[in-house]
Amino acid sequence: MKSLEEILYFLGQTRLLQKIPHWTFEEKQALFSQLMSLDFLSLQEQADAFKKKKIAIQQGSCTPLKNCEEPDRNDVALGKKGLREKKITVLILAGGEGSRLGLQGSKGMVQIGQHSLFEILYRKIKEHQEKMGQTLFSYVLTSPKNHQKTKEFFQDHAFWGVPSDSVVFLQQPMLPFLDEQGQYCIEDHQKILLGPDGNGSIFSLLQTAGMYDQWGKEGIEHLVVINVDNPLSDPFDPELIGFHIRHGGEISLRAVAHRAQQGALVLEDHHLKILEYYDLLPEEHYCWANSGIYIFSVDFCRTLSKQKMPLHFVPKKVRKDQREIEVYKSERFIFDGWGYAQHIFPLKSDREKWFLPVKDDKTLEEACRVLGLTY
Repeated sequence: MKSLEEILYFLGQTRLLQKIPHWTFEEKQALFSQLMSLDFLSLQEQADAFKKKKIAIQQGSCTPLKNCEEPDRNDVALGKKGLREKKITVLILAGGEGSRLGLQGSKGMVQIGQHSLFEILYRKIKEHQEKMGQTLFSYVLTSPKNHQKTKEFFQDHAFWGVPSDSVVFLQQPMLPFLDEQGQYCIEDHQKILLGPDGNGSIFSLLQTAGMYDQWGKEGIEHLVVINVDNPLSDPFDPELIGFHIRHGGEISLRAVAHRAQQGALVLEDHHLKILEYYDLLPEEHYCWANSGIYIFSVDFCRTLSKQKMPLHFVPKKVRKDQREIEVYKSERFIFDGWGYAQHIFPLKSDREKWFLPVKDDKTLEEACRVLGLTY
């Protein structure tokens, strides 16, 4: 087994190598244990990728998506049929902590009026279960930072009426926050500041957890994926499910009207992809944006689990020792897997009906207004 110094040298952490000679034995052991709890190959990948993070993105080959397909009048019925046949499950992305909303825990615990984001989504699940007359299984993606608090929150609220054994909690991996030089950010108590590695890791995580084999035995063919911070999303949206089943593609998603400071749906060599807002061309007119409401075929998810999603480095402000610092968060994006798909179908959707992510106090107040709840 390599020593702490050898590991830090291998990962290019020169600043820590200079600091640890002045640390106590216990502090060194704690740091060593923390590093051993992380995936070493991912740490190595992070170090290598950060060196290349300033490579320019080739935008010239991308053109804005102009048209999205309207739903068919039979999509809802087809989606309900898929639900009755137990072919659908949902994964709710809830690894974020809601720090911009002053929360210590999962963002799903944020209150909109008298109801948490988790409650709003699970009341919809309960309603679908009652209409279908059967249990619908759901999966909640947490991070090590909020996993236990999230489970306790569900238990404290009796899972909002759905069977407790129909909810499965999964933890996504963590990676260190980096500074401008690619060095780990350390707190005063000599721990590395860590953050979830993004939603693009879900496919390999589901493989590791044995979900694909389990779903194969249970007859589950499609996976809905939604973000916990959007109270307008529907975990078992029959229209989107029916739209997806009718087309038979690998991925379907709700597309909403594009606005400033939001990534856009574009075509690159006739393949649909997301261009992040900081990569958009100012002279271009973008029509459609990603709602974060997806449905994947399970077979395609299994295919993606064998692919290594690239790491992106996203500027972020985090709390460190009672102050706010600028760092780079290392994330894999769920839409990086789109390039492996032959067929992706965007469903034209009303932004006001389907898209209202709660990111800060301003959007929280707007969500309360839209949902008719007291701020």
